[in-house]
Amino acid sequence: MNYDIDPIIVHTPYTFKQMKEYQRYFFRHFRRISLPLFVFLTFMSLMSLPIIIDLDYFNVLEIFQMFIPAIAMIFALGLMSFAPFYTKKRHKTIAVGLQNGQTCVFRNSEYDTEMQDSDVMSKTTCSYNVIYRAVETKKMFYLFTDKQIATLVDKQGFKNKTPEDLRQLLSRNLPANKCKFLK
Repeated sequence: MNYDIDPIIVHTPYTFKQMKEYQRYFFRHFRRISLPLFVFLTFMSLMSLPIIIDLDYFNVLEIFQMFIPAIAMIFALGLMSFAPFYTKKRHKTIAVGLQNGQTCVFRNSEYDTEMQDSDVMSKTTCSYNVIYRAVETKKMFYLFTDKQIATLVDKQGFKNKTPEDLRQLLSRNLPANKCKFLK
């Protein structure tokens, strides 16, 4: 199908619910990585406790110097394992310029992202080779341009085509290892 003549048009409003779902998806991999590290480092620090207690002399400064970096690292990894809370108050401040959402126009070799604020219109044209990873969930497509930044594409926002058409277009333009689609 020639999407240059008849492109896929999708409008995504940035609602609180959609941003919360994106946050849940994005921070899931942090929990998968950092929680085992947190458990491992806690276990290792507890295993070194008998060595410190058996010292011939009890030097508080040495114990302090040993444990403070380890405790700080464990605390930091523990915090990384839990996603920060995305509240409605934060949504109001973050999504100030996104009340109208965004519109994506997908063609054969590139896609456009258009956002309009009350007085400013921004348009970005990207080639498919800038997509780091394309992920499909039940409600959204996430087109990551790097590990942290994604374009959100709402499955309910398709104007003239279906999510299946976008899935086929992305599969055709991206390597298989960059695509993670629902069956």
